[in-house]
Amino acid sequence: VYYSDPANLFDEQDTLEGEPSWWNSTYFDEIYHARTAFEHMEGTNAYEWTHPPLGKVIMSWFVGLFGMTPFGWRFAGALCGILMLPAMYLLAKQLTKRTDMAFVAMMLMTLDCMHFTQTRIATIDSFPVLFMMLMFLFMARYMKMSFYHQRLRDTFVPLALSGLFMGLAIASKWIGCYGAVGLAVLFFA
Repeated sequence: VYYSDPANLFDEQDTLEGEPSWWNSTYFDEIYHARTAFEHMEGTNAYEWTHPPLGKVIMSWFVGLFGMTPFGWRFAGALCGILMLPAMYLLAKQLTKRTDMAFVAMMLMTLDCMHFTQTRIATIDSFPVLFMMLMFLFMARYMKMSFYHQRLRDTFVPLALSGLFMGLAIASKWIGCYGAVGLAVLFFA
C-alpha cells in the first residue's frame, strides 16, 4: 500500500486565486458527478459508479462543449430544469384537460425553490426526474387511447415513448426503477 506525505494536502494553497466558492469549484455531489462526467468525456475509468452512467454522460457532452468549468458541468441540469416546465404543463393538461390548471401546475414548479436549486447544481437528479415526467405523460396519453377507436399500431406510439423514457430514467439514476413500478401499475390497471 502506498502512503503519501499528509503535508501534500496543503502544498498548493497559495496557487488559488480568490476564495473557493460555487463560482469556481464543485460542491456537494458535484464533486463526484462533474468529475465523472469529465472522465466519461476523456474515456477513462469512471470514479463514481453507484448510479447508472447516462446522467453523467449527458453532463459530459456539455463539459465537452463548454469546458470543465462550473458553467460546463451545470448546464445540462439547468437545461433539464427548463425542459421540465413544458413537460409539467403537458402532463397537467393531459390529466386535467384544462389549460388554466396546466398553467398553474407549471407555475408552481417554476416558483418551487427546490426545483430551481436542484437543477442549478451538477447532480444527476434532474435527468431522471425529467424522464419520469415524460414517461408518465406518454403513459397517460396511452391510457386515454383505445384500440377500438384508433388503429392498434397508433396506440403503440405513446406506449413506446413511455417505455423509452422509462429506460432513460433508469439509465440515469436508480430512482427511475420506482417510477417504473408506478408505470407498471398504470399499465396493468
